[in-house]
Amino acid sequence: MVQSTMWNAEAGIFHPDYLNYLQGHIAVEFPDAPIEEYQIKDKITRWKQACSVILNLIQVPGFHWDPTQHKVVAEVYK
Repeated sequence: MVQSTMWNAEAGIFHPDYLNYLQGHIAVEFPDAPIEEYQIKDKITRWKQACSVILNLIQVPGFHWDPTQHKVVAEVYK
């Protein structure tokens, strides 16, 4: 979606109609799964919350992101 016209690169945000855009693409890929805009918005909100927690956690000394395992790793000090 970032490569589409829905992304405003200068501001770093999606255009207001991005939920409708996503809903249209989901409907094409999964025609038997009716998805509403509010469901997409709710999912994005939860993803943002999870990402915020991860970003805050990896800034704490002793934690880092493992790109191979795709998870946060805590250093164990003895």
